[in-house]
Amino acid sequence: MDKIRAAITAVGSYVPDKVLSNADLEKMVDTTDEWIRTRTGISERRLLEKNQPTSVLGINAAKNLFERYKVKPEEIDNFIQETRLNHIGSVKEPGNLRFDFIQQADDASRFMIYEVYESEDAAVAHKNTPHYLKWRDAVKDMMADPRLGVRYNIIEPKDRSEW
Repeated sequence: MDKIRAAITAVGSYVPDKVLSNADLEKMVDTTDEWIRTRTGISERRLLEKNQPTSVLGINAAKNLFERYKVKPEEIDNFIQETRLNHIGSVKEPGNLRFDFIQQADDASRFMIYEVYESEDAAVAHKNTPHYLKWRDAVKDMMADPRLGVRYNIIEPKDRSEW
């Protein structure tokens, strides 16, 4: 059986606001900015606040992930319509395991599309279907930010029936 592949269309990141600079470290320990930079290349570090759990990093990275798919406000209805048509065609493809289309709750111009195909061949075939090609061309000028695609391998569930 071919590996099941998923297409994640963005990667989110986040760094905390609190900064610990080399100048701050100079006040704490016997070092200099120049010594640190020449040996590590580091000029500052980002720190969570004292009572913040590390999950804050993941939560904010996920929020930033959605922000990568911003649609021009005047194109929201058109984007939804075109993406629904692409969804309808995509879920009928024999190699499609999942196609989710979601809109951010607190910002109607932000969307995420999550697609999973049972093989690399199925993912490639999808990119050549009439419904995908029509969608790609229809939405390209609706985006406020460029689209970014990232590919992942599915680890679990391996069994298609579990999708």
